[in-house]
Amino acid sequence: MTFKKINAWFHLWLGLASGIVVVILGLTGCALVFEQELKALSTPWLHVENINGKAQVQRPSVLFRSVEKALPGREIESVWY
Repeated sequence: MTFKKINAWFHLWLGLASGIVVVILGLTGCALVFEQELKALSTPWLHVENINGKAQVQRPSVLFRSVEKALPGREIESVWY
């Protein structure tokens, strides 16, 4: 009877410990899969809507000059299309 109780105790606590690890891995995996969607929700200022209806893409040099003019003294690292 004592072996049965010890076995049940180990089974309970080892199962809970491994279950916590599985839950953490599942949550972090889900966060990695939906990384772009989570970024879009948390940083809405990165996305701009086309106001006038004309979908005209600007060249990076034009964007670079306008951002330099708007934010003097800041370093521009990248432009995303």
